[in-house]
Amino acid sequence: MRDLDVLFNPRAIAVVGASRDPGKVGTIVVQNLKDSGFTGPIYPINPRAKTICGLPCYTSLTAIPNPIDQVTICVPAARVLEVVEECVTKKVKSIIIISAGFGETSKNNKKLEDKISQLCKENNIILIGPNVIGVMHPESHLNNSWMQRPAPAGNIAFLSQSGALCCSVLDVADQYQLGFSHFCSIGNKADIDELDLVEYFMRADDVKVIACYLEDIRRGYQFIKFLREHIEKPIIIFHSGKTSRAATAAASHTGSMTSDRDLVRTAFFQANVLEAETIHEFCLLLQAFSHLGPVKFPEFGHYGIVTNAGGAGIIATDEIVSLDWDLATISPPTKKALKAVLPAASSLANPIDILGDAGADRYAQVLDIIGQDPSVEIILNILTPQHVTQPLETAQAIINFSRQHPEKIILNTFLGGDSVEPARRLLATNGLMVFADLRDSVRIGNFLTQRGRNLYDWHERIIKRNYRLTECEPGKYHALLDALLTGRPGQIQILSDHLTSALLREFNVELPAQKVTTKLKEALEFGEQYFPVILKAPNQIFTHKTDHNAVIANIADSQQLAEAFTALQAQIWSQTGDTSHPPVLLLQEMVTGVKLEYFIGAKRDGHSDVYQGGHPGFGHLISFGQGGIYTQLQRDDLGRVLIPERRRDIKEVMWETKLWPLIEGFRGQPALPDSKIMDVIVALQKMLFAYPEITALDINPLLVTSKKVYAVDVKVFIER
Repeated sequence: MRDLDVLFNPRAIAVVGASRDPGKVGTIVVQNLKDSGFTGPIYPINPRAKTICGLPCYTSLTAIPNPIDQVTICVPAARVLEVVEECVTKKVKSIIIISAGFGETSKNNKKLEDKISQLCKENNIILIGPNVIGVMHPESHLNNSWMQRPAPAGNIAFLSQSGALCCSVLDVADQYQLGFSHFCSIGNKADIDELDLVEYFMRADDVKVIACYLEDIRRGYQFIKFLREHIEKPIIIFHSGKTSRAATAAASHTGSMTSDRDLVRTAFFQANVLEAETIHEFCLLLQAFSHLGPVKFPEFGHYGIVTNAGGAGIIATDEIVSLDWDLATISPPTKKALKAVLPAASSLANPIDILGDAGADRYAQVLDIIGQDPSVEIILNILTPQHVTQPLETAQAIINFSRQHPEKIILNTFLGGDSVEPARRLLATNGLMVFADLRDSVRIGNFLTQRGRNLYDWHERIIKRNYRLTECEPGKYHALLDALLTGRPGQIQILSDHLTSALLREFNVELPAQKVTTKLKEALEFGEQYFPVILKAPNQIFTHKTDHNAVIANIADSQQLAEAFTALQAQIWSQTGDTSHPPVLLLQEMVTGVKLEYFIGAKRDGHSDVYQGGHPGFGHLISFGQGGIYTQLQRDDLGRVLIPERRRDIKEVMWETKLWPLIEGFRGQPALPDSKIMDVIVALQKMLFAYPEITALDINPLLVTSKKVYAVDVKVFIER
């Protein structure tokens, strides 16, 4: 982990590019530093000014007689390298490059950015940027930015690729009751990126919640790996989904069926990230987690709803069920206690309708009762403003209850406008979660439950079993793949059926008996041993063989085989135009007793070095589900995991697919060997780590019988 203390706790700061014009970026930075109460010296750099913002100016960094910890650069891009070289001479420890006009604009400017980054790394200088809006650390009175307002102090560590979003979040900070321990714009990430900051924030004592706005994740595999092993603090991400992923062979089912969004969502799910879908939800999540006390996070999402309006309770129930959670089953003793204090017309079931004439006392009585029911994990209070409603008094009753039960998760939805706004403010200023919309409250409850499950799973994996993600050694055919790729950078190649089979057998993936040959005699000898057989064109000629009528099944005898063999070779000659040599054909033993056709595929994000030393990309995404010719129609019902993943977790993803009931045994049918399907997925994980050159892979179909599974049509694509 890199030590970023010097970034957030500098002792002396210079601003290069400060101006006498109060509207210039450099001048705004100097004024913000002064206004924030920064206690160290501030040095504006401008060779044509004597003072800026009341501070004495210097002509250059080297003209400053004292040490400088941090330099903020606000000059045009063409001059930045010169300033960085001066920082090296001055032995500066951290640099913030606010200037734009680098890798975000052109390839040539990206070269300049890389040169600056390399210079900083060689001299152990921490670099934020370029193209940033700045850095804030309220505890050290640091506002080294040109943001329009300072970050209020709190416990949220915030980082963003977008400077504009930084300003937007600050603008609504009061509305959402947000306070920040750190506030950082990261821009082009020429040096410091999201992983560096998240590692630092995860260990910082003054950080309770980590929040990120990201447009891409530079070291995806390392980022996800770190988060899976460090869940001490919730990490909330709003991702814009604008990243440009590595191209995959168009012939691959997996490549065409798996989007960038699938990849990022799968990565975030496995890394225990709480992903916001809108900026509003992002801010609500920050508010919720930053204000939470020592609560017991729910694991099952069992709600107890208290409402003074039956319709609102029904709407809340619909929202809860739509997220696959449920209402708590109110126990008989709880119902008996409720009956004693509620009017006869009230509903004692869940939602608990305490009627439209409910005052604060009735809310207080019901909360005291259901707060004792162990089946209720989340209490959702709903208030609608009716003629006799007491919003402020009810809010105070809820506050009193929360103080007596700090371990309880309490969500509050006060529907309405001006008449309930003071009550909402009272709840918020007392650290309680309050919403103006039922969907917001239930969505936040969903994230709280997700956090509870993540913590439980992390405890089981990391604390109890010391589970870590591990990679395996290169495969024994690595030299062959390397030879195929040498001198062909960026070219995607499909492996021969022979080499594909060798790779699968190395990892004990079961294949039917098969033969690759150009000779009819050898084909007949194979057929005599294994009839019925299937005859196919090889992958290197037709990747989608069915589309070319290049698969002939159920060949029962030598005559049929001879006719099919001759016809298929002629067809290949005709379609390819290459008659220089006999086409290779693939023969396979027909698998009988097939109960299900399954699909397993993989797609690599990043290059073949993705698993080494923090290179870009998330690695391989494995997808699985309905196989056969209808696979692409089922893309929205595929299970997906990023490798490596635990066997148990893969199975849990399988459970979520619509295909699982068929595997489990649908309507009295015998169950299929799910453990054998799992064996193949686990084997492919090992194979992909051993051969990271594999950019895409399809097994379609994996034939499932009552006892075994066979990979009968496998395509493997490789690329550097």
